[in-house]
Amino acid sequence: MRIYDVTRNINRHATTYPKYPSPEINIIKNIVDDEENVQSINLCLQSGTHVVSPARLYSDSNKINNFHLSTFFGASVLLDFSAKEQCITYDDLYSKDDLIKENTILLIKTKNSFDVSSEFSHDYISFEDEVFQYLISKNLKSIGVDGFSFNKYNLPQTNEKEFLRNNIVLYKNLYFNGVPEGLYMFYGFPLKVDNAEASPVRAVLLEG
Repeated sequence: MRIYDVTRNINRHATTYPKYPSPEINIIKNIVDDEENVQSINLCLQSGTHVVSPARLYSDSNKINNFHLSTFFGASVLLDFSAKEQCITYDDLYSKDDLIKENTILLIKTKNSFDVSSEFSHDYISFEDEVFQYLISKNLKSIGVDGFSFNKYNLPQTNEKEFLRNNIVLYKNLYFNGVPEGLYMFYGFPLKVDNAEASPVRAVLLEG
């Protein structure tokens, strides 16, 4: 059995969405002076590889801790569109329609996975409007991408809101470099933070 770690590293230099704070990792104690190492972390819940709930864009809706743990793992398919230079289209996804199954986790690999710069790129690969209703009609458990958003930068989040309105949790900023297209078991559990709209995850794929 092969395990792929599809999580971005969290550190002081981790890329963040504009106006979101960078992670801060502080030394509280050190082993030389205090006989133990202790660190603290100040982290936006939408940092690194993370999962978001409907509460991100809807008040009084389901937060991360309202979802059953079974939401965050299951059979998945990774589709590779890393050759694309522009946004993912309906035709792109429909060409692999037979691989997109109901109640599974859809993961989409693009050239975003090859970007290891600490600078935010405004031209990350996103999705055309026609994609969203098509994916909602597939009754997926969740959807994961290797970019910061499903929408183009600085545009209204109307389409992403449709996913969340349908109670579909969304994974963002996954890292698929070196992972081939195929069928996997996906695991991406959130931290147990009360009333959180999102949470960092350690995401992995199991092959075989």
